[in-house]
Amino acid sequence: MSHPLRTEVDILQMRMRGGFGGPRAMDDAYETMVIANDLLGRLMAEVERLDRLATCDCGDQFTADDPGTCSRCKG
Repeated sequence: MSHPLRTEVDILQMRMRGGFGGPRAMDDAYETMVIANDLLGRLMAEVERLDRLATCDCGDQFTADDPGTCSRCKG
């Protein structure tokens, strides 16, 4: 299952690949920039959320392969 933001990223990438031309070029480019800025903010929030999940209160980082070393990490 893909992440919910994957579809939005794919749409944005297709939109940017198409380029901008014609009478609405500036408006389309600006609108795409606004969408990209919003999406980048939400992606960074997700990265920060995942980072918090992967860090114990003691500061030890862990993964599924390395569950950590302190009693909180193991507990």
